[in-house]
Amino acid sequence: MSWSSIARGQVRHLVLAAVRHPVARNAVALYAARAVNYVFPLILVPYLARVLKPSGYGMVLLAQSLAIWLTLIMEYGFVLSATREVARHRREREHLRDIVSSVLGAQLLLALTAACLTVASGFFVDAFRAEPGFAILAWLIAISQAFAPVWYFQGIELMTYPATVNVIAKGLATGATFLWVGRPEDAWKVLALQGMGGFVAMWILFGKMAREVRPSWPSAGKVKAALRMGWPLFFYRGAASLFTTANTFVLGVFVPPERVAFYAGPEKIAKAMLSTLEPFGQALYPRMTRLAAEDEVKAGRLGRAALGLVATLGMVLGFVTWAGASPFVRLFLGDDYAPAIPVLRVLAWVIPASALGNFLGIQWMLPYGMDRVFNTIIASSGVLNIALALVLAPTRGPLGMATAVVATEALIALSAFAVLWRRRAALLRLIHYRGRLT
Repeated sequence: MSWSSIARGQVRHLVLAAVRHPVARNAVALYAARAVNYVFPLILVPYLARVLKPSGYGMVLLAQSLAIWLTLIMEYGFVLSATREVARHRREREHLRDIVSSVLGAQLLLALTAACLTVASGFFVDAFRAEPGFAILAWLIAISQAFAPVWYFQGIELMTYPATVNVIAKGLATGATFLWVGRPEDAWKVLALQGMGGFVAMWILFGKMAREVRPSWPSAGKVKAALRMGWPLFFYRGAASLFTTANTFVLGVFVPPERVAFYAGPEKIAKAMLSTLEPFGQALYPRMTRLAAEDEVKAGRLGRAALGLVATLGMVLGFVTWAGASPFVRLFLGDDYAPAIPVLRVLAWVIPASALGNFLGIQWMLPYGMDRVFNTIIASSGVLNIALALVLAPTRGPLGMATAVVATEALIALSAFAVLWRRRAALLRLIHYRGRLT
Protein backbone atom coordinates (compact mmCIF):
# COMPACT_ATOMS: atom_id res chain seq x y z
CA MET A 1 0.00 0.00 0.00
CA SER A 2 1.38 3.43 -0.98
CA TRP A 3 1.97 6.27 1.45
CA SER A 4 -0.65 8.37 -0.39
CA SER A 5 -3.28 5.66 0.16
CA ILE A 6 -2.43 5.48 3.85
CA ALA A 7 -2.63 9.27 4.13
CA ARG A 8 -6.02 9.36 2.40
CA GLY A 9 -7.31 6.67 4.71
CA GLN A 10 -6.16 8.57 7.79
CA VAL A 11 -7.73 11.79 6.55
CA ARG A 12 -10.99 9.97 5.83
CA HIS A 13 -10.94 8.44 9.31
CA LEU A 14 -10.34 11.82 10.95
CA VAL A 15 -13.12 13.49 8.96
CA LEU A 16 -15.62 10.76 9.84
CA ALA A 17 -14.62 10.90 13.50
CA ALA A 18 -15.09 14.67 13.54
CA VAL A 19 -18.50 14.47 11.88
CA ARG A 20 -19.69 11.80 14.32
CA HIS A 21 -18.44 13.69 17.38
CA PRO A 22 -21.32 14.86 19.64
CA VAL A 23 -20.04 18.44 19.62
CA ALA A 24 -20.01 18.44 15.82
CA ARG A 25 -23.53 16.99 15.58
CA ASN A 26 -24.93 19.45 18.09
CA ALA A 27 -23.08 22.32 16.44
CA VAL A 28 -24.77 21.46 13.13
CA ALA A 29 -28.16 21.36 14.84
CA LEU A 30 -27.49 24.66 16.58
CA TYR A 31 -26.43 26.24 13.32
CA ALA A 32 -29.81 25.24 11.93
CA ALA A 33 -31.55 26.79 14.93
CA ARG A 34 -29.44 29.92 14.59
CA ALA A 35 -30.41 30.13 10.94
CA VAL A 36 -34.02 30.29 12.08
CA ASN A 37 -33.37 32.94 14.73
CA TYR A 38 -31.21 35.19 12.57
CA VAL A 39 -31.29 34.23 8.91
CA PHE A 40 -35.09 34.05 8.66
CA PRO A 41 -35.53 37.47 10.31
CA LEU A 42 -32.70 38.79 8.16
CA ILE A 43 -34.59 37.60 5.07
CA LEU A 44 -37.53 39.67 6.31
CA VAL A 45 -35.45 42.79 6.94
CA PRO A 46 -35.33 44.08 3.33
CA TYR A 47 -39.07 43.58 2.96
CA LEU A 48 -40.17 44.99 6.31
CA ALA A 49 -37.77 47.93 6.16
CA ARG A 50 -39.31 48.99 2.87
CA VAL A 51 -43.03 48.32 3.42
CA LEU A 52 -43.16 49.57 7.02
CA LYS A 53 -40.90 52.60 6.42
CA PRO A 54 -38.50 53.80 9.16
CA SER A 55 -41.29 54.84 11.54
CA GLY A 56 -43.20 51.54 11.43
CA TYR A 57 -40.09 49.39 11.30
CA GLY A 58 -38.55 51.33 14.16
CA MET A 59 -41.63 50.56 16.25
CA VAL A 60 -41.28 46.84 15.52
CA LEU A 61 -37.58 46.90 16.41
CA LEU A 62 -38.29 48.77 19.65
CA ALA A 63 -40.89 46.18 20.68
CA GLN A 64 -38.56 43.33 19.76
CA SER A 65 -35.88 44.90 21.94
CA LEU A 66 -38.30 44.95 24.87
CA ALA A 67 -39.24 41.31 24.13
CA ILE A 68 -35.60 40.22 24.24
CA TRP A 69 -35.08 42.05 27.52
CA LEU A 70 -38.16 40.41 29.05
CA THR A 71 -37.01 37.03 27.73
CA LEU A 72 -33.71 37.43 29.57
CA ILE A 73 -35.61 38.05 32.79
CA MET A 74 -37.74 34.93 32.41
CA GLU A 75 -34.83 32.78 31.26
CA TYR A 76 -32.97 33.97 34.38
CA GLY A 77 -29.68 32.57 33.13
CA PHE A 78 -31.12 29.04 33.03
CA VAL A 79 -29.87 28.71 29.46
CA LEU A 80 -26.42 28.42 31.11
CA SER A 81 -27.00 27.32 34.72
CA ALA A 82 -29.75 24.76 34.01
CA THR A 83 -27.83 23.45 30.99
CA ARG A 84 -24.85 22.91 33.26
CA GLU A 85 -26.94 21.06 35.86
CA VAL A 86 -28.69 18.89 33.27
CA ALA A 87 -25.34 18.02 31.69
CA ARG A 88 -23.95 16.95 35.08
CA HIS A 89 -26.99 14.88 36.14
CA ARG A 90 -28.45 13.69 32.85
CA ARG A 91 -28.28 10.02 33.94
CA GLU A 92 -29.91 10.62 37.34
CA ARG A 93 -33.63 10.50 36.54
CA GLU A 94 -35.01 11.80 39.85
CA HIS A 95 -32.43 14.55 40.09
CA LEU A 96 -33.18 15.57 36.52
CA ARG A 97 -36.91 15.75 37.28
CA ASP A 98 -36.21 18.03 40.25
CA ILE A 99 -34.09 20.32 38.09
CA VAL A 100 -36.76 20.65 35.40
CA SER A 101 -39.62 21.13 37.89
CA SER A 102 -37.83 23.78 39.93
CA VAL A 103 -36.74 25.72 36.84
CA LEU A 104 -40.30 25.82 35.47
CA GLY A 105 -41.67 26.94 38.82
CA ALA A 106 -39.15 29.75 39.00
CA GLN A 107 -40.01 30.87 35.47
CA LEU A 108 -43.70 31.23 36.38
CA LEU A 109 -42.77 33.76 39.07
CA LEU A 110 -40.44 35.55 36.68
CA ALA A 111 -43.22 35.82 34.08
CA LEU A 112 -45.27 37.88 36.56
CA THR A 113 -42.28 40.13 37.16
CA ALA A 114 -41.90 40.62 33.41
CA ALA A 115 -45.58 41.57 33.16
CA CYS A 116 -45.08 44.35 35.71
CA LEU A 117 -42.09 45.67 33.78
CA THR A 118 -44.13 45.61 30.58
CA VAL A 119 -46.73 47.87 32.19
CA ALA A 120 -43.98 50.16 33.49
CA SER A 121 -42.50 50.54 29.99
CA GLY A 122 -45.68 52.32 28.94
CA PHE A 123 -44.94 55.09 31.42
CA PHE A 124 -41.32 55.69 30.38
CA VAL A 125 -41.34 55.20 26.59
CA ASP A 126 -43.50 57.59 24.59
CA ALA A 127 -43.87 55.10 21.72
CA PHE A 128 -45.38 52.45 24.03
CA ARG A 129 -47.60 55.01 25.73
CA ALA A 130 -49.05 55.85 22.32
CA GLU A 131 -49.22 52.19 21.18
CA PRO A 132 -49.56 49.93 24.28
CA GLY A 133 -50.44 46.90 22.14
CA PHE A 134 -46.84 46.69 20.98
CA ALA A 135 -45.64 46.29 24.57
CA ILE A 136 -48.20 43.54 25.26
CA LEU A 137 -47.13 41.65 22.13
CA ALA A 138 -43.52 41.98 23.26
CA TRP A 139 -44.42 40.28 26.57
CA LEU A 140 -46.19 37.41 24.78
CA ILE A 141 -43.20 36.90 22.48
CA ALA A 142 -40.94 36.79 25.53
CA ILE A 143 -43.05 34.07 27.15
CA SER A 144 -42.88 31.91 24.03
CA GLN A 145 -39.10 32.27 23.88
CA ALA A 146 -38.30 31.90 27.58
CA PHE A 147 -40.47 28.85 28.26
CA ALA A 148 -39.12 26.83 25.33
CA PRO A 149 -36.87 24.37 27.23
CA VAL A 150 -33.91 24.50 24.88
CA TRP A 151 -31.64 24.34 27.94
CA TYR A 152 -32.89 20.81 28.63
CA PHE A 153 -32.05 19.52 25.15
CA GLN A 154 -28.73 21.34 25.16
CA GLY A 155 -27.84 19.74 28.50
CA ILE A 156 -28.51 16.21 27.23
CA GLU A 157 -26.61 17.10 24.01
CA LEU A 158 -29.61 16.42 21.75
CA MET A 159 -30.16 19.59 19.73
CA THR A 160 -31.45 18.13 16.47
CA TYR A 161 -35.06 17.94 17.70
CA PRO A 162 -35.46 21.56 18.89
CA ALA A 163 -33.57 22.77 15.81
CA THR A 164 -36.06 20.99 13.54
CA VAL A 165 -39.06 22.29 15.46
CA ASN A 166 -37.77 25.86 15.29
CA VAL A 167 -37.06 25.64 11.57
CA ILE A 168 -40.62 24.54 10.82
CA ALA A 169 -42.50 26.82 13.24
CA LYS A 170 -40.57 30.00 12.57
CA GLY A 171 -40.28 29.26 8.88
CA LEU A 172 -44.08 29.21 8.68
CA ALA A 173 -44.26 32.48 10.62
CA THR A 174 -41.79 34.06 8.20
CA GLY A 175 -43.87 32.99 5.19
CA ALA A 176 -47.04 34.31 6.80
CA THR A 177 -45.36 37.67 7.38
CA PHE A 178 -44.70 38.04 3.65
CA LEU A 179 -48.36 37.27 2.97
CA TRP A 180 -50.10 39.42 5.59
CA VAL A 181 -47.81 42.41 6.13
CA GLY A 182 -47.83 44.94 3.32
CA ARG A 183 -48.17 48.48 4.71
CA PRO A 184 -47.00 50.57 7.70
CA GLU A 185 -50.28 49.94 9.54
CA ASP A 186 -49.48 46.20 9.60
CA ALA A 187 -46.48 46.61 11.91
CA TRP A 188 -48.29 44.89 14.81
CA LYS A 189 -48.86 41.81 12.65
CA VAL A 190 -45.10 41.20 12.50
CA LEU A 191 -45.00 40.79 16.27
CA ALA A 192 -48.21 38.74 16.40
CA LEU A 193 -46.92 36.24 13.85
CA GLN A 194 -43.56 36.02 15.61
CA GLY A 195 -45.35 35.22 18.85
CA MET A 196 -47.55 32.57 17.23
CA GLY A 197 -44.55 30.78 15.77
CA GLY A 198 -42.79 30.91 19.13
CA PHE A 199 -45.76 29.43 20.99
CA VAL A 200 -46.04 26.54 18.54
CA ALA A 201 -42.37 25.66 19.01
CA MET A 202 -42.60 26.11 22.78
CA TRP A 203 -45.49 23.68 23.24
CA ILE A 204 -43.94 21.01 21.04
CA LEU A 205 -40.60 21.14 22.87
CA PHE A 206 -42.26 21.33 26.26
CA GLY A 207 -44.38 18.29 25.45
CA LYS A 208 -41.38 16.15 24.52
CA MET A 209 -39.46 17.16 27.62
CA ALA A 210 -42.49 16.48 29.83
CA ARG A 211 -42.89 12.99 28.39
CA GLU A 212 -39.26 12.18 29.11
CA VAL A 213 -38.92 13.76 32.55
CA ARG A 214 -42.52 14.01 33.83
CA PRO A 215 -42.00 17.16 35.95
CA SER A 216 -44.09 17.71 39.06
CA TRP A 217 -45.31 20.84 40.81
CA PRO A 218 -42.25 22.10 42.73
CA SER A 219 -42.17 23.10 46.36
CA ALA A 220 -41.36 26.65 47.37
CA GLY A 221 -37.98 25.46 48.60
CA LYS A 222 -37.06 23.97 45.23
CA VAL A 223 -38.13 27.13 43.42
CA LYS A 224 -35.91 29.17 45.74
CA ALA A 225 -33.07 26.73 45.09
CA ALA A 226 -33.50 27.19 41.34
CA LEU A 227 -33.43 30.95 41.72
CA ARG A 228 -30.26 30.71 43.81
CA MET A 229 -28.71 28.38 41.24
CA GLY A 230 -29.51 30.70 38.36
CA TRP A 231 -28.72 33.99 40.10
CA PRO A 232 -24.98 34.27 39.27
CA LEU A 233 -25.56 33.62 35.57
CA PHE A 234 -28.75 35.68 35.53
CA PHE A 235 -26.68 38.50 36.94
CA TYR A 236 -24.23 37.97 34.10
CA ARG A 237 -26.92 37.88 31.41
CA GLY A 238 -28.82 40.77 32.99
CA ALA A 239 -25.67 42.87 33.12
CA ALA A 240 -24.87 41.83 29.55
CA SER A 241 -28.31 43.05 28.48
CA LEU A 242 -27.24 46.55 29.51
CA PHE A 243 -25.01 46.67 26.43
CA THR A 244 -26.94 44.31 24.09
CA THR A 245 -30.73 44.31 24.16
CA ALA A 246 -31.02 47.46 26.28
CA ASN A 247 -29.37 49.66 23.67
CA THR A 248 -32.31 49.86 21.28
CA PHE A 249 -34.67 50.34 24.22
CA VAL A 250 -32.54 53.10 25.78
CA LEU A 251 -32.18 54.84 22.43
CA GLY A 252 -35.95 54.75 22.04
CA VAL A 253 -36.29 56.84 25.21
CA PHE A 254 -34.42 59.73 23.57
CA VAL A 255 -35.20 59.55 19.85
CA PRO A 256 -38.32 58.83 17.74
CA PRO A 257 -38.92 55.33 16.25
CA GLU A 258 -37.53 56.20 12.80
CA ARG A 259 -34.13 57.08 14.31
CA VAL A 260 -34.26 53.89 16.38
CA ALA A 261 -34.39 52.04 13.05
CA PHE A 262 -31.12 53.70 11.96
CA TYR A 263 -29.40 51.97 14.90
CA ALA A 264 -31.39 48.74 15.30
CA GLY A 265 -31.28 47.93 11.57
CA PRO A 266 -27.44 47.90 11.41
CA GLU A 267 -27.37 46.11 14.76
CA LYS A 268 -29.40 43.28 13.23
CA ILE A 269 -26.87 42.97 10.40
CA ALA A 270 -23.90 42.94 12.79
CA LYS A 271 -25.58 40.41 15.09
CA ALA A 272 -26.42 38.18 12.13
CA MET A 273 -22.73 38.10 11.24
CA LEU A 274 -21.76 37.41 14.85
CA SER A 275 -24.41 34.70 15.15
CA THR A 276 -22.44 32.47 12.77
CA LEU A 277 -20.04 31.85 15.68
CA GLU A 278 -22.61 31.27 18.43
CA PRO A 279 -23.77 27.70 17.63
CA PHE A 280 -20.18 26.47 17.92
CA GLY A 281 -19.92 28.04 21.35
CA GLN A 282 -23.27 26.64 22.48
CA ALA A 283 -22.30 23.14 21.39
CA LEU A 284 -18.89 23.48 23.04
CA TYR A 285 -20.14 24.77 26.41
CA PRO A 286 -21.59 21.52 27.85
CA ARG A 287 -18.54 19.60 26.61
CA MET A 288 -16.13 22.08 28.24
CA THR A 289 -18.18 21.95 31.43
CA ARG A 290 -18.01 18.15 31.56
CA LEU A 291 -14.32 17.97 30.65
CA ALA A 292 -13.45 20.61 33.24
CA ALA A 293 -14.84 18.22 35.86
CA GLU A 294 -13.66 14.92 34.37
CA ASP A 295 -10.52 15.49 32.27
CA GLU A 296 -8.85 18.87 32.74
CA VAL A 297 -6.06 18.14 30.27
CA LYS A 298 -8.49 17.54 27.40
CA ALA A 299 -10.48 20.60 28.43
CA GLY A 300 -7.37 22.77 28.11
CA ARG A 301 -6.43 21.40 24.72
CA LEU A 302 -9.95 21.76 23.32
CA GLY A 303 -10.34 25.28 24.69
CA ARG A 304 -7.06 26.58 23.27
CA ALA A 305 -7.78 25.17 19.81
CA ALA A 306 -11.28 26.65 19.77
CA LEU A 307 -10.01 30.03 20.93
CA GLY A 308 -7.73 30.39 17.91
CA LEU A 309 -10.57 29.53 15.57
CA VAL A 310 -13.03 31.97 17.16
CA ALA A 311 -10.53 34.86 17.22
CA THR A 312 -9.63 34.40 13.55
CA LEU A 313 -13.21 34.13 12.35
CA GLY A 314 -14.25 37.13 14.45
CA MET A 315 -11.67 39.40 12.81
CA VAL A 316 -12.60 38.20 9.32
CA LEU A 317 -16.32 38.77 9.90
CA GLY A 318 -15.67 42.20 11.40
CA PHE A 319 -13.61 43.34 8.42
CA VAL A 320 -16.17 42.02 5.92
CA THR A 321 -18.95 43.92 7.71
CA TRP A 322 -16.92 47.16 7.85
CA ALA A 323 -15.91 46.98 4.19
CA GLY A 324 -19.40 46.09 3.01
CA ALA A 325 -21.38 48.48 5.22
CA SER A 326 -22.80 50.57 2.36
CA PRO A 327 -23.99 47.70 0.14
CA PHE A 328 -25.25 45.77 3.18
CA VAL A 329 -27.41 48.69 4.35
CA ARG A 330 -28.75 49.44 0.88
CA LEU A 331 -29.45 45.76 0.22
CA PHE A 332 -31.07 44.86 3.53
CA LEU A 333 -32.67 48.15 4.55
CA GLY A 334 -33.06 50.27 1.43
CA ASP A 335 -32.20 53.79 0.30
CA ASP A 336 -34.31 55.38 3.05
CA TYR A 337 -31.74 54.14 5.59
CA ALA A 338 -28.58 55.87 4.32
CA PRO A 339 -27.90 57.38 7.81
CA ALA A 340 -27.41 53.78 9.04
CA ILE A 341 -24.24 53.20 6.95
CA PRO A 342 -21.76 54.90 9.33
CA VAL A 343 -23.51 53.19 12.25
CA LEU A 344 -22.85 49.76 10.73
CA ARG A 345 -19.20 50.65 10.09
CA VAL A 346 -18.79 51.28 13.81
CA LEU A 347 -20.80 48.22 14.88
CA ALA A 348 -18.66 45.97 12.65
CA TRP A 349 -15.97 45.95 15.33
CA VAL A 350 -18.41 44.62 17.90
CA ILE A 351 -18.08 41.26 16.12
CA PRO A 352 -14.43 40.36 16.94
CA ALA A 353 -14.59 42.02 20.37
CA SER A 354 -17.78 40.20 21.38
CA ALA A 355 -16.64 36.85 19.95
CA LEU A 356 -13.41 36.96 21.95
CA GLY A 357 -15.00 38.23 25.16
CA ASN A 358 -17.81 35.68 25.11
CA PHE A 359 -15.43 32.82 24.42
CA LEU A 360 -12.98 33.71 27.19
CA GLY A 361 -15.80 34.19 29.66
CA ILE A 362 -18.25 31.42 28.85
CA GLN A 363 -15.91 28.67 27.62
CA TRP A 364 -13.01 29.28 30.05
CA MET A 365 -14.14 31.19 33.11
CA LEU A 366 -17.57 29.64 33.75
CA PRO A 367 -16.59 25.95 33.46
CA TYR A 368 -13.76 26.57 35.95
CA GLY A 369 -15.99 28.33 38.44
CA MET A 370 -14.92 31.94 37.83
CA ASP A 371 -18.55 33.07 37.83
CA ARG A 372 -18.00 35.89 40.31
CA VAL A 373 -15.11 37.57 38.55
CA PHE A 374 -16.80 37.22 35.16
CA ASN A 375 -19.98 38.74 36.59
CA THR A 376 -17.92 41.62 37.92
CA ILE A 377 -16.48 42.25 34.46
CA ILE A 378 -19.92 42.13 32.82
CA ALA A 379 -21.59 44.31 35.45
CA SER A 380 -18.87 46.96 35.30
CA SER A 381 -19.01 47.00 31.52
CA GLY A 382 -22.81 47.23 31.54
CA VAL A 383 -22.70 50.25 33.83
CA LEU A 384 -20.10 51.84 31.54
CA ASN A 385 -22.30 51.19 28.51
CA ILE A 386 -25.35 52.82 30.08
CA ALA A 387 -23.26 55.78 31.21
CA LEU A 388 -21.84 56.27 27.72
CA ALA A 389 -25.29 55.80 26.17
CA LEU A 390 -26.83 58.45 28.43
CA VAL A 391 -24.14 60.87 27.31
CA LEU A 392 -23.85 59.98 23.62
CA ALA A 393 -27.38 58.90 22.61
CA PRO A 394 -29.16 62.22 23.28
CA THR A 395 -26.52 64.21 21.37
CA ARG A 396 -25.24 61.83 18.67
CA GLY A 397 -28.20 59.47 18.38
CA PRO A 398 -27.64 56.08 16.71
CA LEU A 399 -23.93 56.70 16.03
CA GLY A 400 -23.32 57.59 19.67
CA MET A 401 -25.04 54.39 20.80
CA ALA A 402 -22.90 52.32 18.42
CA THR A 403 -19.74 53.93 19.80
CA ALA A 404 -20.79 53.08 23.35
CA VAL A 405 -21.38 49.43 22.43
CA VAL A 406 -17.99 48.97 20.74
CA ALA A 407 -16.16 50.50 23.70
CA THR A 408 -18.03 48.22 26.10
CA GLU A 409 -17.38 44.99 24.17
CA ALA A 410 -13.68 45.86 23.85
CA LEU A 411 -13.46 46.40 27.61
CA ILE A 412 -15.02 43.00 28.30
CA ALA A 413 -12.58 41.15 26.03
CA LEU A 414 -9.54 42.96 27.45
CA SER A 415 -10.67 42.44 31.04
CA ALA A 416 -11.32 38.71 30.58
CA PHE A 417 -7.95 38.26 28.89
CA ALA A 418 -6.21 40.19 31.69
CA VAL A 419 -7.79 37.97 34.38
CA LEU A 420 -6.81 34.76 32.60
CA TRP A 421 -3.31 36.10 31.91
CA ARG A 422 -2.78 36.85 35.60
CA ARG A 423 -3.80 33.27 36.39
CA ARG A 424 -1.82 31.70 33.56
CA ALA A 425 0.54 29.86 35.94
CA ALA A 426 -2.41 28.07 37.53
CA LEU A 427 -3.84 27.26 34.12
CA LEU A 428 -0.52 25.84 32.95
CA ARG A 429 -0.27 23.65 36.04
CA LEU A 430 -3.83 22.56 35.38
CA ILE A 431 -2.97 21.48 31.85
CA HIS A 432 0.44 19.91 32.40
CA TYR A 433 0.30 18.58 35.94
CA ARG A 434 -3.43 18.13 36.51
CA GLY A 435 -3.07 20.61 39.34
CA ARG A 436 -5.94 22.32 41.05
CA LEU A 437 -7.12 25.64 39.68
CA THR A 438 -6.31 28.34 42.20
